[in-house]
Amino acid sequence: MLYQWETPGPVDALTLLDHTTPDPKVRALAVSLLEGLDDNELCLYLLQLTQVLKFEPFIDSALARFLLRRALRSPKTVGQNLFWLFKAEMHVPEVRERFTCLHRLFQRHCGEINREATGHQEYVLRRLQECATKIKSVPKADRNEVVRKLLRGIVFPEHFQLPIKPELAFKGLNIDKCRVMSSKKVPLWLNFISATPNTPPLTVLYKQGDDLRQDQLTLQVLRVIDLLWKTEDMDLQMSCYGCIATGFETGLIEVVGDAETIAMITAGKGVRLKKIRAMANVYDERRLKKWLKSKGHPQRLWEQNFLKSCAGYSVATFVLGIGDRHNDNIMLTTTGKFFHIDFGHFLGNFKKKLGVRRERAPFVFTPAMAYILGGSSSALFKEFEQLCCRAYNVLRKQSNLLINLFSLMLQCGIPELETDADIFWLREKLLIGSSDEEASKYFITKIHEALTTRTVQLNDAVHILVHA
Repeated sequence: MLYQWETPGPVDALTLLDHTTPDPKVRALAVSLLEGLDDNELCLYLLQLTQVLKFEPFIDSALARFLLRRALRSPKTVGQNLFWLFKAEMHVPEVRERFTCLHRLFQRHCGEINREATGHQEYVLRRLQECATKIKSVPKADRNEVVRKLLRGIVFPEHFQLPIKPELAFKGLNIDKCRVMSSKKVPLWLNFISATPNTPPLTVLYKQGDDLRQDQLTLQVLRVIDLLWKTEDMDLQMSCYGCIATGFETGLIEVVGDAETIAMITAGKGVRLKKIRAMANVYDERRLKKWLKSKGHPQRLWEQNFLKSCAGYSVATFVLGIGDRHNDNIMLTTTGKFFHIDFGHFLGNFKKKLGVRRERAPFVFTPAMAYILGGSSSALFKEFEQLCCRAYNVLRKQSNLLINLFSLMLQCGIPELETDADIFWLREKLLIGSSDEEASKYFITKIHEALTTRTVQLNDAVHILVHA
């Protein structure tokens, strides 16, 4: 059949590398087609390509040679990404020998400069891990003071990179802007000083105790979705921030600047003594628009940014079945860009309380969000509906790609992605087989269902009561 088929494109060839195609000739054909990807495109799919190495019968395979060859050809892009993808899996007994071997082969042949760069990154992360481990036993009230003392004790290399932004160079930390977050896993909020003049610092979260691979996968798929929309001349202002697992339950998450959580915007600061008022603010539909107006940016700018980004995330979170969507997991920039964070639940795995599903809306779109667009009868709201429908139909045309991206990750060890049944959510929500007109009508009903589902506001009010 290989000689009768029309030759597929590089992205379609990914399908031939999953667990259902063990034949080495078929896999070698797929690998040969991947040569058509440039470095940026290859980096976009490296997460899946690393995982499907697990389906190869031997360490030495066409896929392993392809990845090493491209990594050594472009060590600062492909090689850097592959280095950390191998590193993040080396704790898994079933693949430890395979990934350690490939990891060492890359290090041996990547050149002294690149070997030194990755060595510096590993050193910096070890020091940060030591700080994160020690701080967990410190009383909450003393954590910020103690962590700053620990961070001052780190002797950083003169210049170093970070796995999350390897194209940038850093020279240390702005200690006064570093702190310990109050969330359960006690992540470190770190502000790295750029080694390049006139370049802004980079703020990241260092997390220990969380498996970031699910966040990493979700954000990668969001980047693919963003690219699919841009190919159709739709820039929906997606904020696909960086996230990388660097080892067993450790990793880095990029912090988006000039942004606040919807919870903070709604409740306001200093709410500990005013929780009842803060909870009432959840039902004030003018709250978000007043906050955007107060930031001094042109109304046309933040209206258009919100219109596009809210449409993009409404469609993407619906299709991907993103769960745990409370107001601390949704953010807004001062220029109106709306985005989601913390993707611990996807593919329809919604949280339940006493057996009752807490999240009943198809996605988060509240009256306060509609108010920014002028209400449900405004011309801007109608534009929002049309944009959602167009974006939805673009994803439906690429349903095979989206399903493949998850299918190729079935062996990665993510609890919510273990069998083909887990991917049924995508097949159902993409309305495969329906016309564009039918899909558009369907999604418009979902917009109005989301807008009228009052449990979203109730969940947000309870979240403020518990966590503010």
